[in-house]
This record gives sequence, C-alpha cells and structure tokens, in this order.
Amino acid sequence: MTRTRLPGRTFILAASIILLAGVVINVITSIPMLISSAHWDAVIPIFIPWRYLYIFVLVTSAYTLYMCINGIKFCNIAEKANALFVLGTISTFTAAIILVFNIVALGFNIFLFFGLFLPFLFLIGANKNKNYYDEHGSNLVESPPKEM
Repeated sequence: MTRTRLPGRTFILAASIILLAGVVINVITSIPMLISSAHWDAVIPIFIPWRYLYIFVLVTSAYTLYMCINGIKFCNIAEKANALFVLGTISTFTAAIILVFNIVALGFNIFLFFGLFLPFLFLIGANKNKNYYDEHGSNLVESPPKEM
C-alpha cells in the first residue's frame, strides 16, 4: 500500500461523499414510491410497471452505497485503482439508465444530469489513479513507519 497522494483521490472522495448523501435521499423517497407503485401503474401506464423501476432504483442505491464506501476507503490506495475504475464504470452505466427512466417519468430537466455527473466524476478520479498506478506501479513501495 502506498502513502503518496494519488491524483484522482479528491475526485473519488468528493463524488463518494456527495453520492452517499444522495443514496440516503434516494432510499427515503423510493420506498414510499414502491409502496404506492400500484397507483402509478394505473395512472401512468408504460411498458414496464413502475414497481420494477423503483426496485431497480433500490438495487442500484445499494450498489452505489457499496461503491461509495469503497471509494472513501480506497481512494488513496493505488493497488485498488482498477477495482475502483470497474465500480465507477458500472455506476456510470446504471446512472445513465436511471437518467433515461427519470426523463421518461418526469420529462427533461437539466438537474437530472447531476445524477450522471457524480458517477462520471468518480470514474474520472478512478481513471487518474489507474493511469498513475500503471505508470508507477512497480516503483510504488510502502514507506517504512517513522520511528519516534
């Protein structure tokens, strides 16, 4: 494990903390909507029942929670850069799917793209760390603890 400050650390840490707050809000709003999804299925019929969309949002919220915890925990560890890059890629893809669902449900709103911006920011930071690890991976050595 390295003790150097990685170039993508700030991106990953900021995106993880803000997404963590978003996950809490997402779960708080999705559970009542899941309970009342029978009403939405009757009022606004589309090709996919609304309850499946809310279940998808809850599952992706659990995944985002996992990603945020790993992002906060491993944002400055170069050996975990590839794993964080994969987590960021999957999260960006699911955020794009949720963006399409939200545009169908709510109409176009510029604020809906904020949900895609943060996973993309996480992905940029993970990519910076991955590139740093690819360039300096063999030279990274854990520094010995300081004697007091």
